[in-house]
Amino acid sequence: MKVPVLLAAFVLSSMLANAFAEEPIVMEQVTPNGQIKVQIEWPEVLPDDIYEFPVRFLDANTNKPIKNVIFAVLITQEDDVIEKYSGLSAPNGEALVEVMFGHTGSATVQVVVLTIIKGSTYAPMKEQVSFSVNVVPEFPLVVIVMVTSMTIILVLTKLDLTKRFLESIA
Repeated sequence: MKVPVLLAAFVLSSMLANAFAEEPIVMEQVTPNGQIKVQIEWPEVLPDDIYEFPVRFLDANTNKPIKNVIFAVLITQEDDVIEKYSGLSAPNGEALVEVMFGHTGSATVQVVVLTIIKGSTYAPMKEQVSFSVNVVPEFPLVVIVMVTSMTIILVLTKLDLTKRFLESIA
């Protein structure tokens, strides 16, 4: 009887772990000149881990990728510079940026469009957008999944013991 109970608990805990896993959040802003939509896809970020997140550049009117964008990224947390990149390139309208935070809390991601290259023409600009992001504590998801899993195991075990007790006195 314990094997089905443990198997059920394992299946439920796996389902709960997937249910609690957060999908990346897509955030977007249009530059002050109204021409470029900048998107970032922000995953659930934990401290002391390295993450890559995409930065996309789209035409604000057509939503089509803008190719050959040269840009800079500044990531700060509590007035400390976490990462600073300049001269990054998004040849197809998208590029990956790497970041690692040392602690939890809110952070700011600033993206500055420096130049758009169209053939042999360079369109210099300094269009900036800012995103507020969160670095979450490491323990909540793990604790929630573990507590829920243990509760399920205990409840299922208790139900199995209660059933056996009732069968023994009948």
